[in-house]
Amino acid sequence: MQSQAQPGSIETAVGNGDCAFNAFALGFGDPAVLAKVQLADDNYFVVQASRALALRTTTWSELKTAILRSDRLQLQLALAPLLRQIAIQTIINDRLEKQKHLTLTKIALAVEFKNYIRLKNDATHPNINNESVGDIFFPHQFIKNKFAKLHAKPARTNVTLLQNWWNTEGHDKFLHEMESNGVNAGDLELAALGRFFGSVNLNVRSIARNINTQIYHADGHIPQALQNIRGLDRALVDRNVIYQDTSWKKLTRTELTARLSAVPQQREVCDIIKTLPRKRDPVPAQLGAETLDQLYARGIIDKTKKVFALNINVPAVVLQRVGEIAQKDLVIHAWENTYKEAATISLQNENAVHWNTVHVAVLPNPPKATATAKKAVPYQATEYEKEINKAANKVFDLLNRERSPTTEQEIKKHFEKAYDDLSNVLQEFQAKRRDIGFFKQAKENILQEAEQNVSKIRSKRK
Repeated sequence: MQSQAQPGSIETAVGNGDCAFNAFALGFGDPAVLAKVQLADDNYFVVQASRALALRTTTWSELKTAILRSDRLQLQLALAPLLRQIAIQTIINDRLEKQKHLTLTKIALAVEFKNYIRLKNDATHPNINNESVGDIFFPHQFIKNKFAKLHAKPARTNVTLLQNWWNTEGHDKFLHEMESNGVNAGDLELAALGRFFGSVNLNVRSIARNINTQIYHADGHIPQALQNIRGLDRALVDRNVIYQDTSWKKLTRTELTARLSAVPQQREVCDIIKTLPRKRDPVPAQLGAETLDQLYARGIIDKTKKVFALNINVPAVVLQRVGEIAQKDLVIHAWENTYKEAATISLQNENAVHWNTVHVAVLPNPPKATATAKKAVPYQATEYEKEINKAANKVFDLLNRERSPTTEQEIKKHFEKAYDDLSNVLQEFQAKRRDIGFFKQAKENILQEAEQNVSKIRSKRK
């Protein structure tokens, strides 16, 4: 049964260690995304996803229909293992992708190691083991063992030793363990999925901070001929026309033309810039709304606070952003031939731990009940599936607070049982048309069992 979601609404992904891939599966199943994705019938994902959803034939058209009609919970369980496999294999088999992953994880690992040392040396820290290995690295015992071993080394050399080990051994082992379901993944692995599909932008949205960060760009790149023009790529980045990797930002032709042209009130703006305003100085009131929009787009002002966003020490550099770009017609022509408006999957990672999906379109309504089904107990599948997901996440949160190296396997066992029980409750409720009292009581029993398991874990520690 297909759930409904409003534009911009957040759909909670299952929090079972696969939440990054669960969230991707939910986002991929958004009609606005599927409408723009084109895959060949013999594409690896099409073939394997068709099998995972038990389809008789393997065509992209039939798979899209099946995804749209699938129960949202079952869609996650069916596709997440496949998406994980694709992501990790894309990293392993692509030399450049693997090198990028190695470099970025090495930086993150060094940060986590320094945090580990700080907490290890802090006897007052409340953490039971005086250690923190981060959400991505936490499930890997071999990394925690390496941290403990290097902690005894001189501070000047231990980070270097860690990074050398990561280059020669650690990273390969990390990727191998990442192939297992239930092992936490993050934006680097999701970006690899973007690379596999090729036609899907991946956007991470912070609702609280109102910030969008694109972790994979699929809208095309500026041609190599333009990249060879000295200084042009830097100028286009400064005007928010392209990303650092030379891929186009999602702009209309009107927006592109405006950013390549001189700003409105160019003379007044130039006069203001020549006064060398400092960062956080107020923007003069005589500048109109369109002028402010362009100055904001070019990184010169903070439009919300109406202050300058940078120190203007060398006016000539900033004045270049204000005037019309010399290659304006060339850039527009290139954009018309290479820009492609790809689908966008928007994900939320508000607390840097759990991933959810932010929908950009309304999901289709569930099929209307047939005449023979009118006697069924009425219910909104959306609400009950949400309740099951909420309950599953609550169980996960309860158990996760007690997680440590000695309790990890026990916690995993308890969560998997609770998740299976919750799934069975939903299936029995739908299939046997049980009443609402059954649903609520069964859900509460499972939550109570989880709380009892938490108490047992705590008592073992005492």
